[in-house]
Amino acid sequence: MSDTNNMIKVKKLRSGDIVFEFTPSISRDSIKVLIKGTIKLIYRLFSPIFVFFDKLAERRKLVISSIGLGIGLGLSIIVTQRPDALQAFPILENAILSGSEATVLKINKLNLYETVKSGNLTNLYDNVFEGDLIHLEGSGFLGQKIPVVIADLGSRNLLKQMEAISIGDEIIVIGKNNGTYRYRVIEIREIEAQYLTNVIDKEENSLIIYKPENLLRTRLFVVIAKPFN
Repeated sequence: MSDTNNMIKVKKLRSGDIVFEFTPSISRDSIKVLIKGTIKLIYRLFSPIFVFFDKLAERRKLVISSIGLGIGLGLSIIVTQRPDALQAFPILENAILSGSEATVLKINKLNLYETVKSGNLTNLYDNVFEGDLIHLEGSGFLGQKIPVVIADLGSRNLLKQMEAISIGDEIIVIGKNNGTYRYRVIEIREIEAQYLTNVIDKEENSLIIYKPENLLRTRLFVVIAKPFN
């Protein structure tokens, strides 16, 4: 009742008029919930448009190069010719089923501990609400000589600290078999998304971790590490 009394006040003016003052108290948690709900609603409203352009891109070898949501929910999409596919979401050839899937990524220097699940994020819409790191289907398994590729493509930006990593730092990956696999960073680079598959193809017996540098995943931050005992 005290909260209600604080929110609604009644004043009587000299003229005899009665004025009701309504002063709602909104917590930060309520604001966060409202913002998240609004974003989800917007994506649900425009998801058919995103899906349409994604399918068009696959048929016509195009890429969505700009998406804008303006005041009044105006939508603008620019589609341009692309050389191959949207490389931030590479579809890799199936690996031979041996070794182990990644389940946890640990970087002690960054105080980072994140769960990993197997998956294949093939378009912008699918990955917006992804809550885990993704061990890309078709890449190698832990213990194989084929590159293991782990991506952070969700909106939570789980690897936001990754840019503080240095050459020689240790990365630990725990497998589904409860095995511990240790790697040392040998290379750090920023690349255009279209060159990601080239990086994956030339690296053997390695761990490749990447995250987007912009909303449309056209520029990537990539870390390459090699196993050690």
